[in-house]
Amino acid sequence: MPELSRFTRKDFIYLEIFMVLILAYFGRLLFTDSTFYARDISQYYRPVKRLAVESVQQGIFPFWNPYISGGMPFFATVQHGLLYPLSVGLFFFPFEWGFKYVLVAQIILTGIGLYFLLSHLGLSRWARCAALPIYVVSGTALSLLNLVTSLQAITWFCFGLLFFQKALSGQRWWQWPILLGLVLACQFYAGQPEIMYFTFLFLFLFGLSTYWSHGLRVGKVLLIAGVLSGLLVGIELLPFKELVQWSSRPANNSIQSLYWALPPKQLGALVWPVTKFSQPPWLKSIYLGIVPLLLCVLAVFKPGKKDDLRRGWITVLLVSAVMALGTNTPIYHFIRFILPGLALIRYPVKFFIFTNLFLVILAAYGWERLEFLCRSRIVKTSVLLIAVISGFYITGRLEQYVPISQAGEQGTLSATLKNLGEYRYGLTPWTYTHVTAVSSDLDSLPDNRRLEDRIRWAMLPNMAMGNHLAILRGYESINLGRFEDFYALLSFQPGPSTSLILDLLGIKYLVSLRTIADPGLTLIEDRGWKIYEKKVTLPRIFLTDEAVNRYNNLSAMMFKLKQSISFTRSAVTQNYTLNSIRIKARAAQAGTLVLGDVYYPGWRAYVDGKETAVFPAYYLFRGIAVPAGEHEVVFTYQPTHFVLGLTVSLVSLLLLSVIFLRSGVKSCV
Repeated sequence: MPELSRFTRKDFIYLEIFMVLILAYFGRLLFTDSTFYARDISQYYRPVKRLAVESVQQGIFPFWNPYISGGMPFFATVQHGLLYPLSVGLFFFPFEWGFKYVLVAQIILTGIGLYFLLSHLGLSRWARCAALPIYVVSGTALSLLNLVTSLQAITWFCFGLLFFQKALSGQRWWQWPILLGLVLACQFYAGQPEIMYFTFLFLFLFGLSTYWSHGLRVGKVLLIAGVLSGLLVGIELLPFKELVQWSSRPANNSIQSLYWALPPKQLGALVWPVTKFSQPPWLKSIYLGIVPLLLCVLAVFKPGKKDDLRRGWITVLLVSAVMALGTNTPIYHFIRFILPGLALIRYPVKFFIFTNLFLVILAAYGWERLEFLCRSRIVKTSVLLIAVISGFYITGRLEQYVPISQAGEQGTLSATLKNLGEYRYGLTPWTYTHVTAVSSDLDSLPDNRRLEDRIRWAMLPNMAMGNHLAILRGYESINLGRFEDFYALLSFQPGPSTSLILDLLGIKYLVSLRTIADPGLTLIEDRGWKIYEKKVTLPRIFLTDEAVNRYNNLSAMMFKLKQSISFTRSAVTQNYTLNSIRIKARAAQAGTLVLGDVYYPGWRAYVDGKETAVFPAYYLFRGIAVPAGEHEVVFTYQPTHFVLGLTVSLVSLLLLSVIFLRSGVKSCV
């Protein structure tokens, strides 16, 4: 961080005032029972974070999530931010209160990082203080409150820029890359490897365009920081890498990257309320305001001697803006071709998060230029008030709150019916239009509420987790390839095979907004929504004498779907937790036990305490061979790369601690 000797009491007073203003700005949220609910907050972030917190509080580390899409790795899905340092705040308060406190803390921390960065750049206190509220009331910053992982990751970007510049311009340059490596690791643990990748990219571009005569040092700094961050996140990076290999993401990214790019016409929303333009994809708004943009113009066209720093900011600003436009510009295809890994980025519009920050930094330079041109404090204060008040008026209406007691109600069928146009996830796009399927294990839930009360969460993706209720289709950033293949059969192969697929998936209840004319279904509830029960369904766990492992490709599975499945219901679940399943099975003869959960490496099975191989059954599920007789079967999930990753991270952290202890932390600050 900047030398504390350069910081006076006024600097700390300004930061304290900034924090007070933030608390006032979000006062309704922080000091009442209101909370966030819009967009991904309700259908993704709140459910998965609640599941993580509740599991840890119960002494269970959530390696696996059995409640969506037939089961998925939980810890390996980095978007959950399980090891993110600030997530510890979720354990000090009731969940809903801790959840919103942590989000607002991110905004405060981003502002502090921006202030320290601008101080290192030598900008005046007025310029630093002007930049903070301009950023906070920008549409992009407020949009991130609904995009939790991106908010958490971008929080550390200004600190990364600060440490990077210190490494290139100061003494003991080798110690600053260590701090930069910690910043990159925090971004990964925040749940956004893309933001970490973008940060590395923009540091490289900024370093070459600003410190071009120190090109070798730029490479050394980034190499040290990159290697260190990779080692520190090994505990999660290795399981994540395995998940990506088993996912369907590479096949879908090229299509999604075409849609999730910023159309050029929407750049007008920078200076006018977003309602006058079509809403930007992914972000709620990109509004910044005419005053900050004019300040940017003052900074860019400042006369005088050559300014390497200004050239660096302009370079990264232009590159980030072009990449945010994505495939709307022909250059993006070329950039995707030459930059490794960029083809895996689904949302080019994410680059605008950096564009917004670079604009704010340039606005701070412009403010300093304004101070030089205008000595009147009244004029300067008026300019700042116009920028902040107009931003507050326009973007302050973007965020919507609901009482904490009603936050979960967004998962009810009635709320979903009202918001059906917005929430399109979790509804199966097959013959039974607008249908959500629910697991058959309702009777095993530790709760005696009526069926419609327990099933109501299913219509909004992932809300069923709160009731420990498994649904057919969840909402995740990464989906397993085998499940996607199997699920596609529901979409494109209606008919008798569809019913068999539902059987294999253990589906007993269907929730629909329309009448379903199917003799295999019985209507058991009709209260605006309709709940159907399948008359015949396979048990979730069954025994068969078939060679189910031969259906290990989709073609063989489709052939099997034209036939029937022979089974005996001689297996019952004794205990089911996130990472383990205990089953009591009685086999009349040697055969195969099929568990209707997704097959994935890392699951191990034990029959009467003796380990046996787990293989794909009917392409998607888990199967094991069992001999005749009565047996106790235990499935446990032990991630294959977790121990190796944990070892790498712990050793790296230990070596890092030794380095700092020997060199002295004071020499770094």
